[in-house]
Amino acid sequence: MNIKTIIIPVSFNACIYEPVAAAIGIGLDVLSPDASMVVHIGSDTCEVAVLALGGIVASRSIQIAGALDHSISEIEAAILSVLENIPPESSADIYENGIYLAGDGVLLMGLDQRISQAIHLPVHVAADPLNAVARGTEMALKDFDQFPFIVKYVKK
Repeated sequence: MNIKTIIIPVSFNACIYEPVAAAIGIGLDVLSPDASMVVHIGSDTCEVAVLALGGIVASRSIQIAGALDHSISEIEAAILSVLENIPPESSADIYENGIYLAGDGVLLMGLDQRISQAIHLPVHVAADPLNAVARGTEMALKDFDQFPFIVKYVKK
């Protein structure tokens, strides 16, 4: 019996959550059982996520705009909200390793120190915060065999 294979081209878009891409882009081991907290602060949104074992333990997304002091207070509240909703083991990892910041919003002078004082945790700014998401996305797509559960494909 001769079986023919028919290939039907289907177009897909790849999607990756910004904090996951940022974490990969700044060199965090997102596959580790040790939890990491990444805060991606863009020009209009802030994404807060705790990552472990290649997945998202907890996350929160907020809209930010308008009065600067108010937006920073909302970011701090979002971080605290995520910290309150993670298991104790993940909390211990975050308290030990701190919070990682990426995105164009982290270029505000003193933002890392303000967040650190408000949350009482060490805060680290990515070496190249503007390109962390792009670099992480590229790395995840190039090494798809290592990150197949991170990159989601959405039919166009």
